Amino acid sequence: MTGLAAATLAACAIPVIAAPNAAAEIEKLIVMGPDYGIPCSSEWGCQIRAVTGGVDAYDPVTITIDGEVVSTSGFYDWYPVEDRTYTIAAIQNASKRSMTITLPYDYQRPQSLSGEAPSSGSAS
Repeated sequence: MTGLAAATLAACAIPVIAAPNAAAEIEKLIVMGPDYGIPCSSEWGCQIRAVTGGVDAYDPVTITIDGEVVSTSGFYDWYPVEDRTYTIAAIQNASKRSMTITLPYDYQRPQSLSGEAPSSGSAS
């Protein structure tokens, strides 16, 4: 390999080596009713799903409702006792998504959603 070819190869390799790894990330937090067109409610129940991405996408995802852990699998079939306001969160490593919903809740019309980048360091 000539000196010019080696220098070109080294210059191209540096960004690849220095690039940060894509960490696990909660891409979406979905709360919906048990079937299309049926809202999430105490009458019908709800499904909670965390959609993950990144190299650690298969790491455990903790689902909480009002701060109480209800699942560590990234999904949960939820049967709330009453229609009221709840805070639902999905946490995977340093990534967190949360939403505050008032039941009955129609997932096609989100009420509020917050999320944090894995490197943000703050909690919601």
